[in-house]
Amino acid sequence: MAISEDLYDNLAATAKGFIEATNAATPRDNNPDYDLIRSFAAPHFRIEWAPKLFAKSSPVLGDARDIEGFCSHIRGMSANLSTWAILVQDIFVDVKRRTVIARADFWMLPNGGDKVCNDIVFFIKMDQSGEKIIDCTEYVDPEASKQIRDRIAAKTWEKNAEAERNVALNGQS
Repeated sequence: MAISEDLYDNLAATAKGFIEATNAATPRDNNPDYDLIRSFAAPHFRIEWAPKLFAKSSPVLGDARDIEGFCSHIRGMSANLSTWAILVQDIFVDVKRRTVIARADFWMLPNGGDKVCNDIVFFIKMDQSGEKIIDCTEYVDPEASKQIRDRIAAKTWEKNAEAERNVALNGQS
C-alpha cells in the first residue's frame, strides 16, 4: 500500500510541478524557468492541445510539439502578455495508468488589456516512476483564447494606428 501512496504522491507532485513551472520565474516577468520545465519531460515528451478542431485552426496552438516546441510556444505567447499566472485547482490521479488530470485557472493579462481566465484541463501521462511526463493534452477554453487573441489584436491595431498618426504628423513616409 505504501508504494501506491508514494507513486500517487509522485504523480501528483510531477503534474503540479510541471504546470506551475510555466509561471514566470520572478514576479511581473514573462520568463519561466525553461530548464525547470524541461526537467519534467521524458526524452520523448509530447504535448498537444484540445479541443482538436479548435487547436488545429488556431494560429498559436496547432500540432503536437516536443519539449523544445512547447518552450517556444511559451516564448511566443509571452511576447503578447504583460504577465500570467497558472493556479492548479484540482488534481485527480490514476496510479494504475500513471495519469493525472489537473484543472487549472490560467490568468493572462495581455499587454495593455484586461485579464482573462482560461479554464484549462490537463491530461498528463507519465513514465513508470511518475517523475517524467511522456504525453500531455491541454484542453483550453476556446472563448477565453478568443478573448485573449481579440485583445492582443486590438492592442496591435492601436499601436499601428498611433505609429501611422505620428508619421502623418511628422511628415515622414
